Amino acid sequence: MIEKIVLHLISPIGFFGAENVMVQLSKELRSLNHRVYIGILGNAQDSHMEVVREAEKHSLNVKVFCCNGKFNIRTLFEIRRYIKHNGINIVHSHGYKSNFYSILASANMNIQRVTTCHNWLGDNLKMRFYARLDKLLLNRFDKVIAVSNDLRDKILKNAAFQDKVVVINNGVDVNKFQLTSRDSQIKKSIGIIEGEPVIVSIGRLTEEKGQIYLIKAFSGIVSEYPGAKLLFVGDGPLRSFLESEARSLELENNVIFAGIRNDIPEMLIMADIFVLPSLEEAMPMALLEAMAAKMPIVATRVGAVSNIIKDGHSGLLVEPKDPVALSRSIVCLLQNKDMARSFGENSYNSVRNNFSSDRMAREYIKAYNSLN
Repeated sequence: MIEKIVLHLISPIGFFGAENVMVQLSKELRSLNHRVYIGILGNAQDSHMEVVREAEKHSLNVKVFCCNGKFNIRTLFEIRRYIKHNGINIVHSHGYKSNFYSILASANMNIQRVTTCHNWLGDNLKMRFYARLDKLLLNRFDKVIAVSNDLRDKILKNAAFQDKVVVINNGVDVNKFQLTSRDSQIKKSIGIIEGEPVIVSIGRLTEEKGQIYLIKAFSGIVSEYPGAKLLFVGDGPLRSFLESEARSLELENNVIFAGIRNDIPEMLIMADIFVLPSLEEAMPMALLEAMAAKMPIVATRVGAVSNIIKDGHSGLLVEPKDPVALSRSIVCLLQNKDMARSFGENSYNSVRNNFSSDRMAREYIKAYNSLN
């Protein structure tokens, strides 16, 4: 018996946190006997079809809605027809643009609306405008999911619908990251020599992710470990700036920009330490994936990070924008292999028990069922 028929709707910017959560959730909902569809608002000029490829890899039902420009009336009616044709009873949107389309496409239909708020970033005027618009839209949903307590508090500061807001932590497929051996060919292909310490950071290359402070921190690490490599996995608007900064610090032989990869488990297993230098986060998927790979962690105290990582037990926490503290913490773990190994085991146990994708999906099902 099919419990729910759900359409997930998103306007992707690549395959990052929100896109990753949506695919993981869709996989788990399907395994729990729900029928799931994924709708992609695709732009011909900036398509970001990585999420389509990832969804199709798991045989998920994917539909790309052509959506050029800020608003496309054809897209609106195409989504509406898709909802009717597939008997959708829950439209679950992710992000301000998909929120806007889901509200209009489901107008005057007997359908329930759910949205997941992954984060509000206010790093420029355009993003602040979109965040303000999104806050206005949330009141039109039957259920609003916040991915962390901090984000819930932000939502409730701007809304008077406390009964609609539920916190559901992100989750990862823990088994996906249980690799037993490193692929030496992958290491060689990106310029890493066996035996060199490798520090990895995964995420979009943007200001709020704080990669500039990690590059500055790496000068101190290289002074003690000349062969150490800093591996950035991901891409974004700050890539050229970060590459320039690495060159100016004479770290161009130590800092590797690997770009967007579809082999994240392999990227993690080849590294010694995972670092999250963010200035702002909600519930970072990259951090949960590193924990699932039994990585020792160095991270900044932002968003839900201090609730995920127990300082001195599953990782080391530092204040944001502090390259000296980042450097000291990384060197500490490089020098203390037993501590690093213990942190990795503890972080794995924490993510397995508290942040699995199965647990996440069951919490979402509770949220769906509460709408009946």
